[in-house]
Amino acid sequence: MNKEIAVIFDMDGVICHTNPYHSLAFREFFSKWNLSPTEEEFAEHMFGKSNSYILSHFFNRPVAGEELTLLENEKEALFRKIYEPHIEPVTGLIDFINDLKDHHVKLAVATSAPFANLDLILKELPLRDKMSSILASEDVKKHKPNPEVYLKS
Repeated sequence: MNKEIAVIFDMDGVICHTNPYHSLAFREFFSKWNLSPTEEEFAEHMFGKSNSYILSHFFNRPVAGEELTLLENEKEALFRKIYEPHIEPVTGLIDFINDLKDHHVKLAVATSAPFANLDLILKELPLRDKMSSILASEDVKKHKPNPEVYLKS
């Protein structure tokens, strides 16, 4: 029996080490809003979470709709500005992906990040043409930890 094999890559921390740059962007963003989260709170409530969750948590109230879009766009623009000069893949990633492709493994990227962030990285790294599916936050209704982005890819 032949089985198809696929590998789904998250972006932040898997394709690239973006978390330190997200931290810098959030710190700059929070400073503008006079918010000062502790290191523990920052670590617990930021990484791997959607911007909707993060902003609602740190603003200590629901953030949704147009307000969410505006705040998210502001923070993510900061991230892209800070991260763009530092884009590089996790060590060994490109060789690993090429090896998987050589063995006819289907590949996908599934992230809770906005497409603009993913696109920034895919413009710099030779990955786009190797992926069967590329999904970002705009492609799903429910964000991580909900598995929708992985199930759709």
